[in-house]
Amino acid sequence: CINCFSITGAIINHQSAICKISVQRLCARAREQALPAASLAALQAWLPSGRVNLKRTDALAMLDAMREFLATDPPCARADFEFEYTTLWDSAVAALQPASAHAADAVDVLAELRLDGARLQALRQDVRRELLAPADDAAGAKASNTPSVDGPNLDLDELAKKAAAKRAADSIPPLVIEKRMLARLHGTGDYPTLLARALDKRRCLAAHSDLPPIGDFSEWQLLQLRDWYFSQRPGGDMPDDLEAYLRDAGFVDAAQFHAALFAEYVYRRQAAGVAEVTGETEAAAEQAKQ
Repeated sequence: CINCFSITGAIINHQSAICKISVQRLCARAREQALPAASLAALQAWLPSGRVNLKRTDALAMLDAMREFLATDPPCARADFEFEYTTLWDSAVAALQPASAHAADAVDVLAELRLDGARLQALRQDVRRELLAPADDAAGAKASNTPSVDGPNLDLDELAKKAAAKRAADSIPPLVIEKRMLARLHGTGDYPTLLARALDKRRCLAAHSDLPPIGDFSEWQLLQLRDWYFSQRPGGDMPDDLEAYLRDAGFVDAAQFHAALFAEYVYRRQAAGVAEVTGETEAAAEQAKQ
C-alpha cells in the first residue's frame, strides 16, 4: 500500500544503510518516528510473505540459464580478440603470485642481481633468446633480430615478425625466466659469489640495529638515495619511467626498491671502511621524523 512505501521511504531518508537493519529494528525505528500505527501494522503483516529474496531468484534464474546452455553441448569458448598487455594486468598477475617460488638462497641471489640492472637485463635477454630460438638455429634467430632495410623503408614483414617475437617474449612467465637465469649463474660460477655477498650484507645490516626503516624517509631523502644509486651505474642517469624500471627489474614496489638501495648504501659504506654509518643514519632518521 502507499502508506507502507511512505514508511519505508521515510526510514531510508534517515538511514542510508537500511540493508543492514533487521526487520525488528526497521519497525522500531518507525515507531520512534511516530509513523502511523495502522500503516506500520500493515507493513509488519506484509513483510513475512511479501518480501522478495531477489538474490535467490536471480541465482536460480542463472542456474536455469546455465543448465539450458550446457544442454546444447557448446564448444569450448575461444577469445576472438587480441589480448593487449597493460601494466595494471601485470600488477594483478604479480599480486596473485606467491611471495616467492624460489629457495631462500635463490631469493638472495636474485636480490643481488636486481641491483646490477645492466647485468640483469643482459642475462634476461639471453634467456629469452634461448627459450624462443629454434634449437637447431640459434645463430639464425640472433640474425633475425636485425630488421632489413631497403633505403628509408623498413621491411614490414620483418617488423611484424619482430612484434610477434616481442609478444612471445613477454608471454614467458617470469618464474621460468628467473629459474633459467639462476641455472646460468650456477653454470658460470657467479651464484656462490652473489650469495656470499648477500649473506655478508645481511650480517652487516644486523650489526646496525638502529637503522631507520625506509618508511621514515622523506621524498627528498628517497630522491637522494635514487640519485646515489643510479650515479653508480654506467651513464649515471635515472630512468624516465621509474615504475617500468622497477617492473622490469622484478621489484614488487617502490618500497622494496628503496629498501634494497638503502641496504646497498650501508653495505658499501661499511665495505669502504666508513665506521660512522650509524651516526649518519641516525641523523637521517631524525630528519625523516620532522
